[in-house]
Amino acid sequence: MAPVTGSRQEPASDRFFPAHNPRALEYPWLAENVPADLRGLRLLDVGAGVNPLPFVFADRGAVVVTLDNHPATRDPDHREHWNEWGSLDYSRLDPRISSLRVAYEQSVIAQPFDCIYSVSVIEHLPWRIRRQWLGKFAQQLKSRGVLLLTVDLVPDTDLLWNMSEGNVVEDAAVHGEFSTLIDELGQTGFAVADTRVERRIPATRVDVGFIKAMRR
Repeated sequence: MAPVTGSRQEPASDRFFPAHNPRALEYPWLAENVPADLRGLRLLDVGAGVNPLPFVFADRGAVVVTLDNHPATRDPDHREHWNEWGSLDYSRLDPRISSLRVAYEQSVIAQPFDCIYSVSVIEHLPWRIRRQWLGKFAQQLKSRGVLLLTVDLVPDTDLLWNMSEGNVVEDAAVHGEFSTLIDELGQTGFAVADTRVERRIPATRVDVGFIKAMRR
């Protein structure tokens, strides 16, 4: 992902668009499905890595918190070898955004959120950690708060993607399917409002599932 160069007056979001085709579907879907009026709302980006959405939502008036504990630190002053993986302190680029470097399942955040979203992250976790994340989502969302997830799937199947940075996460039978995740959300106290799957995305090796849920 090559950074866009130019003056500091350029919109920050212009500098962070990964060269990964599914993001061209995921980012607009997330931007359309967060609450319409974000002014003063609290949003949490879980497993943020390096992406444009925190800047976009801050521009729309949201209070944005990002969270990622990836071992790679992304330094805004040295972007030569960046990709979308890594831990970035977004506050160095935009003071309206705060960033936490901690495993999400171990995070402690006092104030609840109006919306939590995560872009193709949860499927990279072992199922036991995934269930912890779902419980944390429910704990940290306000009543009727919105949860937005995009999920990589094995092409032409409903199997959750079973790799993380080139390594197998766990046995596919244990890891589960898209419907497994939807059922787990229901068991955790979420009402699933909408789901869909996009297949045969050009120049990529995954299909992508989309989930919008509300905390009961």
